[in-house]
Amino acid sequence: MRCSTVPAGRAARGRPTRIADPAGSAQHFTWDADDRLLHRVTADGSRESWRWDPEGNCLAHTDAHGGVSATEYGHFDMQLARIAADGARHELRYDTELRLARVTNPLGQKWSYTYDSAGRLVAEDDFDGRRTRYAYDQAGRLTCRTSPQGVSVAYTWDSMDRLTSRQVEGRLVRIVPVYAGANPIPIRLDFTAFGNKGFTFTHSLENPASGVRTGV
Repeated sequence: MRCSTVPAGRAARGRPTRIADPAGSAQHFTWDADDRLLHRVTADGSRESWRWDPEGNCLAHTDAHGGVSATEYGHFDMQLARIAADGARHELRYDTELRLARVTNPLGQKWSYTYDSAGRLVAEDDFDGRRTRYAYDQAGRLTCRTSPQGVSVAYTWDSMDRLTSRQVEGRLVRIVPVYAGANPIPIRLDFTAFGNKGFTFTHSLENPASGVRTGV
């Protein structure tokens, strides 16, 4: 099989400086001493550029239309702000454990995250102040997610940390793993709140992504 692109030039450290396709159209690349991409010029003459700090963080990217997007960093190379090419600015703040705690959008609205003592996300409040809650079992597995509208989705797991069921708004979906060698093939058994069995699907070993209804 023939390649559609052909490297036609390399920098001293092996980075490509020119890549041409069979028709002769070429892209050109410029790298710094630390192998970070500085410029790319496409076959139509469009030019992009990148600017980096000494720690290897990308400070700014200029696209082919001249738009500049930028990122600001703080201690431990944590991102503090992202500024889009249109000037929209998102600010990020972290807790003492360096977990993302809050995002402020260009309108000043805040999206916040709350964690438990084990570092698990237990709540998030979106830009409109709506809260989503999360609960876990002693093994740290998600057991319940409650939406801002009060809809709860419950999860159960087996001893090997495999999801076995999900219940949402009174409807139970049991996920039964069937094994072929070491590969689990999931089968879904749907039940209503009154215990009536819904649809049963099995999956072929050759194509686990395809389902066949086998019962009602």
